[in-house]
Amino acid sequence: MAPKILLSEGSSLSAREIVTVLGRAGRAVELCAPLRRCFCSYSQWVRRVHVLPATSSDPAAYLEGVRAICREGRVEVLLPSHEQAYLFAACRVRDPSWPGAATAVPIAPFSAFRRIQTKSALADTLAAAGLPHPPTRVVRSDGELAFAIAGLLEDGRECVVKMDAGTGSAHQLCVRSRAEADALAARGFGGGWPAIVQARVGGPLERTQAVFSGGRLLAAHGYRQLQPGLSGGDVVKESVLRPAVIAHLGALGAHLRWHGGLSLDYILEGGDPNRPVYLDANPRLVEPVNAYLGGVDLPGRLLDVALGRDSGALAVGRAGIRTRLGIPGLMECAVATASRAAIAREAWRQRLRRGSYAGTEEELNPGRWDAAAAVPYIGLLAMLLWNPRQARDINRMVVDSFALGPRGYAHAGALAGTGG
Repeated sequence: MAPKILLSEGSSLSAREIVTVLGRAGRAVELCAPLRRCFCSYSQWVRRVHVLPATSSDPAAYLEGVRAICREGRVEVLLPSHEQAYLFAACRVRDPSWPGAATAVPIAPFSAFRRIQTKSALADTLAAAGLPHPPTRVVRSDGELAFAIAGLLEDGRECVVKMDAGTGSAHQLCVRSRAEADALAARGFGGGWPAIVQARVGGPLERTQAVFSGGRLLAAHGYRQLQPGLSGGDVVKESVLRPAVIAHLGALGAHLRWHGGLSLDYILEGGDPNRPVYLDANPRLVEPVNAYLGGVDLPGRLLDVALGRDSGALAVGRAGIRTRLGIPGLMECAVATASRAAIAREAWRQRLRRGSYAGTEEELNPGRWDAAAAVPYIGLLAMLLWNPRQARDINRMVVDSFALGPRGYAHAGALAGTGG
């Protein structure tokens, strides 16, 4: 019999795609969400939505709810589909069997999470594992920030300023000249401390996804960002095959003895496929449909890890698979243009697969497999056509429903005894 599966949340793009891949393999799931009608609830493969507080508002109540669901509902596998993985790993510091001995959670130890959770910690870990990364300096004030930027500019390098624990590019600034550095010094960073300053690397952005079992690489897939969306996300992507990246994945996973899903972002310096420079890490699976269409079932491999099953030889995805994410495409268009006509044209291009969408398959609205998945897309399109300027508010509201936020991270630190 198929195991009973609970996803940690039901509002993110990654959760929607995990539902799709699991559903295509004949597996139904249950979800946790602040609202019963969440993004992923519109699916024939979702059997139930458990209404729990958002981790960003009440992480303690969320965790207690998850534990009760697992125990009372006899959940066999709890899959972390977003940042809840960090919270779950922290729970297991005090109680290694959390949320219960009968429920498997395919996640690495909290100590491994801490080594990649912030950008400064990731830079140290990449160096220890022998993976290339940009020179990185941690700063804790506007004065330190100005000094670090000046040093890179004097060396003829542009630089990027980021929040140390931030996600995406919401608080990310590129500084290319002394004038831009002076302007930043005058107004202050505003992204929160500590921050990091990295040398800017030129080249295409790519991402890689992997599943590990006790440090052994079981599956890997990569893709290139062809069209960006809000906060650095993807709208159009194309799968790639990078042997150098797969070798680096194996080395990093072995170094960390990683267990579960792991995703990395990197730049191909100068476009050279043998020169990846790693920028960021997500201790979970990220949007696995492109990999699925490329021949790799990453959520399925993650279930194998959870259940202790031998999934066989290393599986690697095919190159040349082009996919699109229609909802982020509409959101990006609304923010960039605030034009109803432009949004309508964007939706039409997506439907007809024209322009940048040529030759793509939809990841988030798999209508030919799951007709109900079209409801959120149609609803969002109607909202943006009514008022394009609400796109950022919609995005913020959705992110708040599944992201950990400062309260979630602070609670994880308290559970694990690290203070944050």
